[in-house]
Parts: sequence; structure tokens; C-alpha cells
Amino acid sequence: MGGMGGVFTPANLAMYTYSHSSPVTYVDPDGNEIVSQNPKNNAKLLLYINSLTSATFVFDKENKLQLSKTDSAKGGSRFYANRLIQAINSKETITIAVTNELGSVKKTDPKTGKVMVERVTIDGVGGGGVTLSSKFDVHGPQVVGISGHTSKPVSDVSGKPMKLSPSEVLMHELVGHAIPHVVGGGTGNAIQNENIVRQELNKPLRGPDSVPHPE
Repeated sequence: MGGMGGVFTPANLAMYTYSHSSPVTYVDPDGNEIVSQNPKNNAKLLLYINSLTSATFVFDKENKLQLSKTDSAKGGSRFYANRLIQAINSKETITIAVTNELGSVKKTDPKTGKVMVERVTIDGVGGGGVTLSSKFDVHGPQVVGISGHTSKPVSDVSGKPMKLSPSEVLMHELVGHAIPHVVGGGTGNAIQNENIVRQELNKPLRGPDSVPHPE
């Protein structure tokens, strides 16, 4: 994956690839932040986040997410807002990247023996979003990648098909995976965490996946 334009390394799921293998230069070593990987995506990310939370968040000059204000009249999910605040104040860093490029893998054609490079996308692997952490410390720094596209079809609690918007995909990756890893305190199941937000927003609840979906 390295050198192929992706922000992650599939060989070891290293969390520092997005910082060009230099976390000391590109990431606050003290953690305590949710940071945008590319400032060009800040407006899009704020739209995704603020459309679902009961608070208003902004990015500062260092691309770090900050609480701007709380507004009881705004509506939105208090649970989502509170979890973001907890993550901002945690000891670890969550980096958000908007890209569909997960990288590439090499495959050998069994008939010809020719080695081919196959593109790997977030849409193809994660259905619109993925959360990665170090294989050595799942509770360390997190990297959330979203393609910015609608998810693959999933099912609601009645079995009807539904698709997640990019805002909902990001919410799922944050409250379902990344934030529980750095803060703790989740239900243990990513979809159940997502459904707390959905319930507060009066959205259809998502049904369980065919395979376990842990945080």
C-alpha cells in the first residue's frame, strides 16, 4: 500500500501512514484531539458532524475539532455530541480522512504467475467507512477513513433495506468504533452505539449484521 496513494498500510494497519510515518511531526504527541487529515475536507466533515449532533463543532487552525457551542434548541443527538467531547478530551488522537483510497495489494495470477497490483477501496472493504488502529494497541491512536459516499445496503430492525448517508457512516465509525477505543464506555456493539444516536434523532434503527459487529 505504501507509495500507492492510500492513507493506510494493510500489512500492519499502522496508524502513522497518514502522517508520512512521522507522527512526531504531524500529530500532537500528547493526543487530546480529533484531527482532520486534510484541511480541504474540513467544511465537509463539519457538515457531516453538525447535522447530527446537538452541539456545534468547528476546526481550529491546526485542523483540530473543537466544541463551538451547545444549543438546546438545535436538536440533534446529545449522545453523539458528548462522545465527541469525551474524545477531544481523551489522551489519544483520532484522525479523520475523507478518501476512498485504502491502498493496494499484490496478487499473483495462479495461471500465469504474473504479479498484479489490485486497488483496495474503503467502499469495497468497509462499505463507506473503516476505523483502523495499531494491531499492538487497539486503544491507541485511531484512524477513521470515510469515502464520502452512501454505504452499501444494510437492514433496519424490521429487515427492510436501508443505506447510510456519509454523515451516518462517519457517526457509526466514531461512536461505534474509534471513540470507544480511546474513551471506553460503549455498549460493546458498534450498531447498538449507532442506534443510540438514531433513537435520539428519531431515525429508523439499524438491525444487527449477519456477523458480530463489535466496537
